[in-house]
Amino acid sequence: MRHASGRRLALATTAPALEIVDDPALTTYAPVYGRIEHGTTLRATRSGGGPFVLGTFIPAIGAFTESLAIAELEPDADDDWFTSRFSVSTARGELTFDIAFPRDPEAQPPTSWPRPCIAELVQSCAE
Repeated sequence: MRHASGRRLALATTAPALEIVDDPALTTYAPVYGRIEHGTTLRATRSGGGPFVLGTFIPAIGAFTESLAIAELEPDADDDWFTSRFSVSTARGELTFDIAFPRDPEAQPPTSWPRPCIAELVQSCAE
């Protein structure tokens, strides 16, 4: 991705299909109250016979754009939670993301929650 200023960022996704959407109904946003602008909308698609997860990573800084790739790892599951796992690699190192989904809408996180969901060897901030 390239900004009008020339600044470049990357996007990595596990989606097999990615396209730019031109529909004005999907590209408008309000950066401030009372002002409508058009932006860029990307559509990531995948089809399957059951539930699935798409992982997408856009680095916040240009230093992570070189050699950017994402891969879905083996999920982790127990009776209450299903955890999707992703590995993001860049020229600066590798990051691992775990995203937990409750199997039951009434499920509550364990008492040790929140727990770190990003294991990495580089300094960053994730909220």
